[in-house]
Amino acid sequence: MNESRRSILRKASALSALAVGASATASAADCSGVSEWDSTTAYNGGDQVTHDGDLFTAEWWTKGEEPDGSKSVWTNEGACDGSGGGGGSETDCSGVSAWDSSTAYNGGDQVTHDGQLWTAEWWTQGTEPAESEAVWTLEGACTTNEAPTASFTVSPSNPAPGESVTFDASGSSDPDGTISSYSWEFGDGTSGSGESTTHTYDAAQVVTVTLTVTDDGGETASTTQDVTIGDPNAAPTASFTNDPASPEPGQTATFDASGSGDSDGSIASYEWEFGDGTTATGQTVDHTFASEGTYSVTLTVTDDDGATGTTTTDVSVTTGPSDEFKVIGYYPGWKASSPYDYYPEDIPWDKVTDVQYAFLGVDASAGEPTIMSTRDEENLQTFKELKSGPASDTRVTLSIGGWEDSEGFSQIAGSSSKRQSFADRCVEILRQYDLDGIDIDWEHPGSSQGKCQCGSNEDYETHVDLLQAIRDALDAAGQEDGKQYHLSVANGGSDWNAGGLRHGEIGEVCDYTSIMAYDFTGSWMDQVGQNAPLYGTQHPLETTEYGTQYQNQYYVEYAVDKLYGGEHDETGYWPGQWEYPPAPPAEYNELVLGLPFYGRGFNGTEMYGSYSGLPEGTWHSALEDGADPTGAFDYGDIEENMEGASGWNKSRHDPGAVPYIVNESEETIISYDDAQSIAEKVSFAKERGMQGVMFWELSQDWNHTLLDAILAEI
Repeated sequence: MNESRRSILRKASALSALAVGASATASAADCSGVSEWDSTTAYNGGDQVTHDGDLFTAEWWTKGEEPDGSKSVWTNEGACDGSGGGGGSETDCSGVSAWDSSTAYNGGDQVTHDGQLWTAEWWTQGTEPAESEAVWTLEGACTTNEAPTASFTVSPSNPAPGESVTFDASGSSDPDGTISSYSWEFGDGTSGSGESTTHTYDAAQVVTVTLTVTDDGGETASTTQDVTIGDPNAAPTASFTNDPASPEPGQTATFDASGSGDSDGSIASYEWEFGDGTTATGQTVDHTFASEGTYSVTLTVTDDDGATGTTTTDVSVTTGPSDEFKVIGYYPGWKASSPYDYYPEDIPWDKVTDVQYAFLGVDASAGEPTIMSTRDEENLQTFKELKSGPASDTRVTLSIGGWEDSEGFSQIAGSSSKRQSFADRCVEILRQYDLDGIDIDWEHPGSSQGKCQCGSNEDYETHVDLLQAIRDALDAAGQEDGKQYHLSVANGGSDWNAGGLRHGEIGEVCDYTSIMAYDFTGSWMDQVGQNAPLYGTQHPLETTEYGTQYQNQYYVEYAVDKLYGGEHDETGYWPGQWEYPPAPPAEYNELVLGLPFYGRGFNGTEMYGSYSGLPEGTWHSALEDGADPTGAFDYGDIEENMEGASGWNKSRHDPGAVPYIVNESEETIISYDDAQSIAEKVSFAKERGMQGVMFWELSQDWNHTLLDAILAEI
């Protein structure tokens, strides 16, 4: 149906009125003399009322429709707090986007354009906001509050301590208003206010003064100045080292303060207090502590302007291990990397007699030991440097082979020329890095042995030949170098890996033999077992690996007293398993007892029960993606995260004399050594007159708990 001219004009009039009304929205309105809206009153177009504090204008006849901003019949002229206004009033444009010719806008949408706020009255696109365009209503100019500028002067510019200082901020300004407040921070913990203020400093120093100004619109600005009070003197820094780090009673220790410094001058004096009632002066001094204990040594340095600096370090004076009973720790070179982060500098040098670096590799074709990586080269260089410092009283030897890198030993040992080239290269490496000896960790001599499942039965004889060649080369080099080079071996604690060795002959060639009296259980066994039980024989472990079921697992006492130090049958511990030619046993004083600083775990809950697999060990995350779990746990991990923790229950096995720990919910059981079992094994070794103990390995004893147990027992 066609609309009448009257209808069209009425709509146009309404739209025009709506546009006029919309233009006043958000403006201040003068409500003087205007009545409050009444729901029973009829209003014609142009009538005005007040409602909820705002002024409204009726656009056409209406009755009962409440003015609330949602009714098109009413136009909100603004809050009743001024004299009215219109498109020229100031308006807050915060968060409103600028007009875009490509954007479609609906009625009520707002934009900014040419510094003004506009409201669309109906749908529009491409029409530029202007007062000539009915679709756009000008709400007012967009107002912004520009930040003030902070500035101040200081008089005098270099005041003396106790002198009054004037801080003047009159140079601060505000481009669109006035500054309403001034806040000061004087750099010595005190504050002030006011355009101009005074302050006094007690001592010579350099302070940073901060001024913050706030304008009448709430915007702030800050500025800082460094002010020198008098002639300040920076205090010196005290620092010292002591060598050895843990001296023994009666041993002379050198205290060196050359690491101290003064940034703006020089150190004039050094004063020492040794914590035992004695004092000394000088940059470098020697001191001897009479008895064991922990002493707080204090160094105070004074600079050329009288300022002082002080530092205190606790020095442990104790009788450390000696060759009367060796304490030998292996250091795996790969631990000097992430995520392990255990570096040569982290070794507790004062708690060990020997450190054995593991491992160098074996090159059968060249007949040489090999330094396998850049990391190994860097580690050995660090050891060389440490030998003139904290490691000066510790033997550092190179261990060659290990489980991963023993392939090639059999070929070298079987050739006289390769034995000689191998021995000569050992000497070259020792001299290059100023180290003290060689440890042969051939795992293992014999047929089908080790990870490579290589070797031959001739290895039992040629193993001794290789050791003799190295011994001769080390002795000749020692005579030339004026020092003693040491030779040791590390061999397994079971018949299968040590039953054919010539223990007595090895003892005549080497300084000592380390018995790896651990790894008596693992994934190769049918049942959960113990890693390194001390005594036997009540270990009802079953295995069918060799085609026959055997009931007992290996234990330390058997490895030491029978396999190495006693007469054992040709057939070994498990009857019918191996046959070896007889060989003289070793003397106890040629042997070192190996200790594990780790535990072996299983996915099970009962000692000598069944298991479904191995748990992820301490460093599983460091393995390659998809690697099988090892079930190996550092003692430090067990100590910190399992012993005493919720869900873990610790027990001790007799006669094994070692603990194990079980978590039923995680279905995990771990056999390991703690401080008590380590102490008992040290006692076991001392009772037999063994040379000492060896352990694998240094980084696994996170808090030195096991190492301290060794020292306490000896």
